[in-house]
Amino acid sequence: MAGLAIGLTSFLLITLYVIHELSYDRFHKNYENIYRMEGFADKAVISPFIYFLVTGMVLLIGFLSTSYQTVKAASQNPADALRIE
Repeated sequence: MAGLAIGLTSFLLITLYVIHELSYDRFHKNYENIYRMEGFADKAVISPFIYFLVTGMVLLIGFLSTSYQTVKAASQNPADALRIE
């Protein structure tokens, strides 16, 4: 369980760092008119709300599917599983 907590914490810290880096020069008054030359053809802008919403949905789906499989396995009769093997 500690590994999962460390992994999720690392993921959130890296995500916050990336969002901060993508908000380059947003503090200027006319930041829409500031251009930066890069090698990228285009850049997708995703709001932090949408990013965390999608991340939460993925985690929820993973949790629900794992919980379903756990309940399904726990409710089976062990003798039936031995007959198959």
